Amino acid sequence: MRKISVSLLAISFFVFSLFGCDIGQRKAPVVFFESDAVLHSENLTIESKVISAQGKNITLSILSPKDVKGLTYSLSNSNLHINFGNLKCTTSTDYLPSFSAVDVLFDTLSAMQSSSFDYKATKEYTDIYKGTCEGGSFLMYVDSVTGNITRIEPSYTDCYITFNNIDT
Repeated sequence: MRKISVSLLAISFFVFSLFGCDIGQRKAPVVFFESDAVLHSENLTIESKVISAQGKNITLSILSPKDVKGLTYSLSNSNLHINFGNLKCTTSTDYLPSFSAVDVLFDTLSAMQSSSFDYKATKEYTDIYKGTCEGGSFLMYVDSVTGNITRIEPSYTDCYITFNNIDT
């Protein structure tokens, strides 16, 4: 009976060590994803679809407001492609108004792909990271379990971006 108890204790310890919690290990932020996003600025809210792919290929397709629904910005190879209906334009990101929500989206997502960010804190299942981009610094809020980015807040402007329905 004593050998069985010791054996059960040893097996239990082994199982708990294999399947136990990994406290102290954070899920790395997922920087390549497809998501619904809402860009919030002082006087405008833009609902959109965002694709962040390798090589700093980022696409923003606007879903609302209705007046600009279908407007698409695609950043590829440092070129910004703008499409709206039959109108097509290729330019650089300098075309975008500085510190606008769209500029912030491209700036921060590009920076996340090419540079590191620092862990700052965890609050209610959300890890907070700080990064820097061309415009300045930003905070990135990441789901502790999935690693999905849920919010980006730049320190250099009043706009912010929220993400949901994330597919990685």
